[in-house]
Amino acid sequence: MDGILQDDEGDLLVQNGDFVTGDISQDIVADTILALPGDYKTYPLFGAGLRKAFNGKPNVFFAGKLRSQLNAQGIQASKVSINDQDGSIQVEL
Repeated sequence: MDGILQDDEGDLLVQNGDFVTGDISQDIVADTILALPGDYKTYPLFGAGLRKAFNGKPNVFFAGKLRSQLNAQGIQASKVSINDQDGSIQVEL
């Protein structure tokens, strides 16, 4: 899926005074992971809600919720896994 890319901070990527376009699938995955339901007024159910899990108990339904959120946006995630040791999230598109 093509669109305007984001930088590492989540802001629009600008080079030479112009927006940079390209495949935004990874940006959508990152936004979906970090967003909480209710963050976006026009899409109140959008977001997997990872921020709720900070310093708390892991949500056993997180991987399935993330996969269904990505599928709703047209991104087919073949595998979503969470490393129990360091908490890293691996999404295979």
